[in-house]
Amino acid sequence: MKTVNRSESGEMSATGVEDRRRLLGRRIRQARRELGVTQGELAGKIGISLGLLDRYERGLAEPSSRLARIAEATGKSPAWFTSSDYAEPAQHQGRTSDRGQEIAEAGKRLEQERRQLATMEARLEERSIAIERMTAAQAALAEARGEQARQSLALETRAAELEEKATRLERHRNELVARDQAAQQALAEQPPAVLHACRAHLSGL
Repeated sequence: MKTVNRSESGEMSATGVEDRRRLLGRRIRQARRELGVTQGELAGKIGISLGLLDRYERGLAEPSSRLARIAEATGKSPAWFTSSDYAEPAQHQGRTSDRGQEIAEAGKRLEQERRQLATMEARLEERSIAIERMTAAQAALAEARGEQARQSLALETRAAELEEKATRLERHRNELVARDQAAQQALAEQPPAVLHACRAHLSGL
């Protein structure tokens, strides 16, 4: 009979413990993923740190003391974690089915929210285009008003120039009228003989 020494027995025992930890870690990770939660969320439900849960999932720490709480938080039976080929009881299978339905419904709600978001984005885009058009129209209106103001100023300037010219013409006409009146007055003051000579001269012309 082959004799197994203590060192070999210790190595086999350590290997078995490590294998068990790795199995539990894989099952904990699988249960968490099926539940659809992050490590942080599951750690919060269990009441442990994120780092400790990560060590559990990687098989670096022994989770046996908290296996009951992990099973309760993930909806699995404790036996499910210790056997890779364990078949879930009908009750737990029903829970898994319910979770699958909840996940599907959550996916539908997410899709609806995405569609609503897309609709809102499209409406915002339309509103943005309308605002841009309105801004362009306001700019064009402001430009037209500015051009109208420039034309109005030009017309006012032209009107002032014409008014000044009319004033000069009126002054010149008044000067001519005054000269004519002065000439007639001077002519009226001449002796009759001179007037007769002037009229004769004018008649000869």
